[in-house]
Order: sequence, then structure tokens, then C-alpha cells
Amino acid sequence: MGLLTAVGGAAAVVAAVFAGAVVDRVDRRRLLIGCDLVRMVLYGVIPLVWLFGPQIWLLYVVLPLCEAVGMLFAVGYVTVVRGLVGTERLTEANGRLNATAAAAGVLGPLCAGLVAAWSGPAAAVGVDAASFGVSAACLFFVRLRRRTAGERKGERAGERKGLWRDLRTGIAFLRGHPVLRSLTALLFVFSFLTLGLNDLVIYHLKHDLGHDDGTVGTVMALGALGTISGALLVARIRRRLGFGATWTGSVAVCGLAFAGLGWARDVPVVAALSAAFLACAGAWRGPARCRSVRR
Repeated sequence: MGLLTAVGGAAAVVAAVFAGAVVDRVDRRRLLIGCDLVRMVLYGVIPLVWLFGPQIWLLYVVLPLCEAVGMLFAVGYVTVVRGLVGTERLTEANGRLNATAAAAGVLGPLCAGLVAAWSGPAAAVGVDAASFGVSAACLFFVRLRRRTAGERKGERAGERKGLWRDLRTGIAFLRGHPVLRSLTALLFVFSFLTLGLNDLVIYHLKHDLGHDDGTVGTVMALGALGTISGALLVARIRRRLGFGATWTGSVAVCGLAFAGLGWARDVPVVAALSAAFLACAGAWRGPARCRSVRR
């Protein structure tokens, strides 16, 4: 699990370097649909191949590719939010997006645990592949506001400048902006230290506490409820406390919950701490994302 997480994380980081420049050069709605279809095909290969027996090497091929494509999707869908709502509603919109994603996260782990316990993990991956097909179909009904002549002109100018020049421009802008520079450094450290959270929780539940896949799915689903709570409350909390207090307080509670997971010996305690961690993670991601999108 650790090696797969590391390989997938590395692929996402590499893709993130180029994702912004790529998103600026293509039709974003088509990009989102294409990313979903590619992941549907890639994940769908796993259960087909595993009909003839488990092939672990295939995971090391599929996961990095899917993580890279997923990074393109993540950057693309964040940038289209502004084309759906006004700037003044960005925090609320991102909160709702996090909440709906977390709602799927409640059912997803439960279904994954049940399917994996019933017919094996490869079948659960097949269900995941089908979900990307559903997402692509839904995106066909999303209509974004038309880009202005100035935006199209800027994009054409960006294409003439070239990809590498855009990357250098972005890096220079980031270095010269103290808020975004600090957010980037904090996000890097936080992501590095928490990347293996799911691996640790699964290992702790199955090997330390001796529970099955069904229990793992239930705990992860309860944790996703925390994400929903944090996403729904973030706009109200930020209006009352401000960006700085919301960010700092959320990250601090995340750290305490993460530390507590290592000492927890009861499943309900693990579920509660996971929910607390994900709730606060959802609370700080919303303001950070809005701050970045506005910039």
C-alpha cells in the first residue's frame, strides 16, 4: 500500500507541474469528460485482467496514470467553478462541492467494503471504473459561461508563448506573492505528512485490531461524514473567524486527530478521529482553494 501510494503521489506531483498550463489551453468541459473516460478505461482493465489471476504489477501501471489524469481533472474542475458562480459565492460553492463529493465518499467506502468482502477487491475497482463513466455522462449536461473575447485572446497569447515560458511565469508569480507562497509551502508539508493516512488507517484496523474489509469501509464512510460537516460549515466559520483563524485552527485539530489515531485501540474511536481529521481538512481546503482561485 505504501509503495502504491508513493508511486501515485509522485505521478500526481509531476502532473500538477503542467496541469495549470494544460487546462488553460483546452476546453475545460471536454477535458473533464476526457479525464473521466480515461480513468474509466484504465480502472476497468484491472478486473478484466484479474479474471485470469491477480497481477500486482498492473496496479503500478494503472494507478500512476490515473493519479496524473486525476490531477488534471482536479485542476480543471476547480477552475470551472468560477464560470458557474460569481466570485462572492466561491466559498459557498466550494463547500457544496466538497459536501457532495464527501456524500459519495460515504457510500463509496461502504460499497467497496461490501463488494470486496463479497467478490474481491478487483470487483470493487470495477465498480469504481463504472462511476467515472457516470461522472462523464453527467458532465455532458453542465454548461459553463462563455469565455470573453479578452480571455480567449489571453489564451491564444499564452499558446504562442509556449508551455515552458508559462511555467516559468507561474513560478515567478508564486515566488513574488507572499500569501500563495506560504500556502504552497504549508500544503506541501501537510500533504507529504498525511499522504498515507488511508493506508495507515486500513493497516491499523486490519492488522493491529484484526477487523475485516467491511469494518474498514464503515470507518471510512463515517470519516467521510466528517468531510461533509466541514464542507457545509466552512463558509459560515470563515465569515465569523476569518481566513487565518479558520486555516490555523483546522490544521491544528487535524494534527491532534492524526496523532490520536496512532493510540486508538477501539474502532469507534478510530472512526471518530478519522471524522474529525477529515472535517477539519475539508474546512481548511475550502478557504485555501477560494483564495487561490481568486488570485
